[in-house]
Amino acid sequence: MLSPLVAASLFSYVALSSSTLAAPVRLGDTPTTSPHKFNYRTKSMMLSLRDLEAANLDLGHGRLFGYGTHSALRVSGISPENYLTRVRPDVSTEMSIDKVKIETRLIDLLRASGETIATGCIGDIWMLTIPAYFGVEMNPLTMYFCYDQNGPVLAVLEIHNTMAERHSHVLRMNHESRERAMGSGFDYAWVFPKQFHVSPFSPRDGFYECHLNAPTSAPSEITSDSSPLPLPFVRLRLLTSDNPPQVRLIATQRTIAARPLTSISLLSTVATEPFAWLLTFARILYQAYVLHYLRRLDVYMRPEPHGLPSRESHITLGDNQVQDPNLPSGGLLWLAPSGVNCMARTLLERFLHRRTHDTNLKVELVPTNPFEKSKIFGRGVGDPDLTIYYRSWEAFAFILEAPTPQLALALARVQPQPLFSVSDEGIFVQLFSPLPTAGSITIDQRITQFLRRKLLPAALWDMCQSPHVLDQEGGWLATRVLVLRLLSAIVEHGAFVLARARLVPGQEPWLFWKRVAEALGQHPEREVHCPSSSSSDSD
Repeated sequence: MLSPLVAASLFSYVALSSSTLAAPVRLGDTPTTSPHKFNYRTKSMMLSLRDLEAANLDLGHGRLFGYGTHSALRVSGISPENYLTRVRPDVSTEMSIDKVKIETRLIDLLRASGETIATGCIGDIWMLTIPAYFGVEMNPLTMYFCYDQNGPVLAVLEIHNTMAERHSHVLRMNHESRERAMGSGFDYAWVFPKQFHVSPFSPRDGFYECHLNAPTSAPSEITSDSSPLPLPFVRLRLLTSDNPPQVRLIATQRTIAARPLTSISLLSTVATEPFAWLLTFARILYQAYVLHYLRRLDVYMRPEPHGLPSRESHITLGDNQVQDPNLPSGGLLWLAPSGVNCMARTLLERFLHRRTHDTNLKVELVPTNPFEKSKIFGRGVGDPDLTIYYRSWEAFAFILEAPTPQLALALARVQPQPLFSVSDEGIFVQLFSPLPTAGSITIDQRITQFLRRKLLPAALWDMCQSPHVLDQEGGWLATRVLVLRLLSAIVEHGAFVLARARLVPGQEPWLFWKRVAEALGQHPEREVHCPSSSSSDSD
């Protein structure tokens, strides 16, 4: 007799053998497509989320399997910080990620997605996931199946990419989704726009067509060893935005066998297939090698995740944009800013604190990331005089790197995905233009100007005459940032050359400034000049 606190260890068959990847590949000037198929076995766990978080499913006092912080001494486990958001959207301060349970995060996500979730209306929840193995976690897809007293009501797909970003799709299991699936062999079907960068070989446009066979019974309804264990089956077809749409990719994950999670079944899995949970990332790398070097598919650089539509609308979409930028973001986790970008932001904030005080201007920094707060500088009354919208903290490094504010704006225009925009270009230029210099240029300022020249093509060197306004804020901090930026650019370009890797034309980050120079040459009306040291603000 099985306890109501049952969990099933699912031996899933990820059937990508039916997958077809048809992405553009450049052979000379002739675009073509490249079919590619592969399949492999993996092992997942189907768990009652509430029993998991109550530690009712722990095995061997949590040493064989357990819930909580990852440990290399634990054979397998689930840690909440690896799922959904790290910050609850309904609280104003960041909470310890270990204190927010997965179920709490899931309910928060459902409410933020527009679902009316009354307290206690969601019953038990199935969670299908790949657990961590000796502290190592690689989990591309987690599925949650939510139930009320009448049966299944919601399915949530949580997608992770290899850059540690996360995205979600909330799918209603209702009459409409059942009707759409009629005749397909599946119980439910949905079509929704793509928003998330998953594969470097595929752009973000297009649609997903998702078919699903979900568990019909909640975990609490499986009460005996005669109860059938659920065998979920999901199929995702990635469709292009063409009319009619073309199939770009088919991916299926089909569970072919299941058995209850016990100490014996877990140890048996580890003994017979000790690397089953560790091979996911290696398989991804191998398939990437095949697609890039053998199938000759070019690579898209990682774009920043799609954020709040109300803020994204202020920044040019650029290349590799999402299919429908007006839909709410399903983003769950953004990459943390690098140390270099943090230093660049420190310089920018110091400057804004001082400059807004001197000019009586009010400036607001507004991120597209919904989990990051806006910040206001200055004490002016009413709306900000200038709003800087940004997708990434790297925007602050580009503002520091650009010799003039005009060039910073020009760079934002030529990037495949612009990282920032401003509400008023005139005020931005006024704010970031240097004041008349009373003294001589310091050694660190001379060095930073020298470093800027190294980062720019020769056509832009004449614009590096005056000291940069941010160079005065942190002593040698600006110099450190530019040194690290220069080294990073050299290493990045060198790595691509050594690896013989190819980016989709127009995506190469080491050519951004060259494109700025070309754009200025092609558009004389956009020609910019570095303010001389005798220029003054109009404040």
